[in-house]
Amino acid sequence: MRRWMLRLLCVLALVLAAGLATTSLLTPPAVAAPEEAAATFLAFRVTGEINPGLAAMLDRAVARAEAGAPAIRALVLVIDTPGGLVAAAERMREALLRTPVPTLAYVEGHATSAGALVALAAQHLYMAPGSTIGDAEPIPYSDKAVSYVRGLFEATAEARGRDVRVAAAMVDKKVEIPGVTTGLPLNLRYSQAVELGIADGVAENLTEALRAAGLGEGEVIWYRPTASERAARFLTQSWVASVLLLIALGALALEMATPGVGLPGAVGVGALLVFFGSHLLVGTANWLEIGLVILGILLLVIEVFVPGFGIFGIAGLAALVAGIFLIAPDARTAALYLVVAAFGFLALLLAFFRFLSRKGFIPWLTLERRLDREAGFVAPRAASTELVGARGEALTPLRPAGVARLGDRRVDVVTEGEFLPAGTPVEVVAVDGTRVVVRALAPAAGDGQAPPDGGAPSGGEATPGGQAPSASGGPEAPPPSGSGG
Repeated sequence: MRRWMLRLLCVLALVLAAGLATTSLLTPPAVAAPEEAAATFLAFRVTGEINPGLAAMLDRAVARAEAGAPAIRALVLVIDTPGGLVAAAERMREALLRTPVPTLAYVEGHATSAGALVALAAQHLYMAPGSTIGDAEPIPYSDKAVSYVRGLFEATAEARGRDVRVAAAMVDKKVEIPGVTTGLPLNLRYSQAVELGIADGVAENLTEALRAAGLGEGEVIWYRPTASERAARFLTQSWVASVLLLIALGALALEMATPGVGLPGAVGVGALLVFFGSHLLVGTANWLEIGLVILGILLLVIEVFVPGFGIFGIAGLAALVAGIFLIAPDARTAALYLVVAAFGFLALLLAFFRFLSRKGFIPWLTLERRLDREAGFVAPRAASTELVGARGEALTPLRPAGVARLGDRRVDVVTEGEFLPAGTPVEVVAVDGTRVVVRALAPAAGDGQAPPDGGAPSGGEATPGGQAPSASGGPEAPPPSGSGG
């Protein structure tokens, strides 16, 4: 089991590494002049999932645009995203609303869900032919969540002078606009967005959008994310964070099942450090969360080395769960992390123990050979209680187990603790299942045994000649014969 679990964890780690490498390769190249001072527009791509890593990157892009003003005339967002986390989109919205640098959003694909909120936060909004914007109903659905997100959309639209009712219809399907809404969250085509006052116009490309917004023409420099920013954005995606937690749970559980510091423990601790470290890089973690994580890891290590009733392990897991809830952008995301990791871990265990074992991938885990009588496997029979009182002699030394002959049977026996040499007369004193207990026979009273040298027996007994032994141990000399006279 240990070997297969290690292989599975290694496969998951390789998947994460491949995803990180792919993210690095797919980063859009910078198409800018070597000198930033010559640039007039700073472009930032909003693609893929909107998560804390992307929000942190936009914060740096805004700071860079503000530091480069007035040489950098505007910050341009090129948007094509299916959405993401509301908390991350709200952070990006606030950054766009606060900055004094002119901002322009160019939707070249889809600004769906959280992406629509980011697009509405820009001062200028232009749509590419074939693009869409809207469909921002929160998932999972609840009246409280809808009310909160709808308020964000309405406030953003009002701040930028756009139609508040249309913005609300993107979130709340209960909002009715005659001839526009269909009972579903509103998702607008590029031409509808212009007609309903959400977008400022349609542009074939980014250069045309800049010109139509009155920002003029100039050189565009793309924001170039660092390697740490790309890694942090990849690692803070919902599915990646869930996989990291899954690896951590699986590895730590395997380590606790096989006490000692080994590879599973190192993998589990490493996965936790990557999870929390990536969130620290994007600014969603602080020292409280890091302290909870360190405390949880220390308690789990203590649980491995200190025998007990699991108190340290339970406390360590509680500290880790608390750190996860505090480090996540919102409670829903934290619950998603834990639920996906927990159910994924249970699913892996189920597949491991039921599917793989039945298919024969783990022959050492399943019993393939039947232990039947035909194969020579016969359970030992219990000894008969009739043996109690039977006498015989030890065939082998009894130390204290050995073999004795009882009548015409060879029987495995055991003494009550003493060691007896072979040939010792024994008697069965107890039978317990297959356990036959014997004891050495005591010599009968009056039985004489010849000494090893063949001399007379001790104890004052008569010799065969009827003579009593002398004090020296030899026969007494007969009295001398007297002569008459």
